Amino acid sequence: MEKSKRLIQNYEEILSTSNLIGVPPKSDRSVSSPSLQPPPKMGYGRCLSKGYKVLIKRGVNRYKLFRFFVSKVVYDDDGLHLDEFLLLIELFYQFDESKDPNFQNNLINLRNEGFQIFIKHIFKLKIFPFQPKDETRQKFRDYTQSVIYDSRAYFRIKGQNRNRDFRLVFKDTILPRRTPPKAYIGIGYKDKGSRREPALDGSPKWQEVATYFANLEEGLENPRTSSDLESEEDT
Repeated sequence: MEKSKRLIQNYEEILSTSNLIGVPPKSDRSVSSPSLQPPPKMGYGRCLSKGYKVLIKRGVNRYKLFRFFVSKVVYDDDGLHLDEFLLLIELFYQFDESKDPNFQNNLINLRNEGFQIFIKHIFKLKIFPFQPKDETRQKFRDYTQSVIYDSRAYFRIKGQNRNRDFRLVFKDTILPRRTPPKAYIGIGYKDKGSRREPALDGSPKWQEVATYFANLEEGLENPRTSSDLESEEDT
């Protein structure tokens, strides 16, 4: 929930102060463009008000995943979808707060002036999928040159379906974890539990039934003869 609050603050701040290159004017966009569809207010509002979790598969390299979806903004006509947008923001916060000394070179690339212009533009998106015009893409490409893949590498990686590497989960759909029942301590020999009561339950124990049938099978396999009985009497 803390990240959701911070996302709202950043989002409102950027909307009120940003003078960056915006989305192309509506008059210049094609009528058939999916970007003209109304923003997904329910989904985005639900993320901000109820909270969300971005679940990433174990073993997935998060920086490579981040680079892939930044590259998608630059190269792909499919556009950036809501779940991918939230993934970028989630990962950007994680990287920005990283103290890993091995990550410092990547952090320098994320904090350079050009990439900061790009990520602030991404922060103020309201319509998904986000599909910038070609001239805007070119500017994004210049801003993100130190982070993105080249176009050939991007489309090769796209065939791996990187969307399977993460899931967006709304927190109001997560069932609360059930607490285990309180441990019950018996009272020794007085605690009879499920012990059979022969006076009330006349059925034999399973051990008795097993012994009976075992003896019966043995008798059928090795029948006793009259000579056996005579020999027993003699002894």
